[in-house]
Amino acid sequence: MIFRLPTLICSQMAGTYRFFEVKIWEPFFLEPEKKAKELSTRMHKIIKLKNDKKNLLSARDCLEITPFEFEEMIEDLFKKMGYETELTSRIGDYGIDVIARNNKDVIAIQVKRYSKGNNVGNQEVQKLLGAMQLRSVKANKAVLVTTSDFTIQATEQAKETPIELWDGKYVSHMLKKYEIIEY
Repeated sequence: MIFRLPTLICSQMAGTYRFFEVKIWEPFFLEPEKKAKELSTRMHKIIKLKNDKKNLLSARDCLEITPFEFEEMIEDLFKKMGYETELTSRIGDYGIDVIARNNKDVIAIQVKRYSKGNNVGNQEVQKLLGAMQLRSVKANKAVLVTTSDFTIQATEQAKETPIELWDGKYVSHMLKKYEIIEY
């Protein structure tokens, strides 16, 4: 039996905290009490990190935060890079998690917080290529961001398209460069 334990996870945006519901799927074999304790520990850690004067996360923490918080982190990165950004809805976003705009570019960004060894495949590249043409987006570029890596097929699929592939090493470099994480 898989338990779905709704819980509130806190993230900071624009100096205020907002809460959203997260359903924890793994480890599915834990009892609800152990999951609640794990979530509580995670929530307190995130609040502590957000309240830290430096407000920086370590590269290792990128895999400990939720996928939605990682999307927010990538949105923050593009803001610091000088773009106006918009987080898309979590449902019905067609694979686009963040939209970044400046004078000349509209960038559709898909974020995949995957563990090491779980590489992003060419299907995700194909989905993003199609999603960037949506009437509501009309992106002229796209970035597929992951904490892991890409398959050979994904790399081949992205060639000669307006899609940039950012693997875990490059993402860590960019997050450090724009002082979102520290090492």
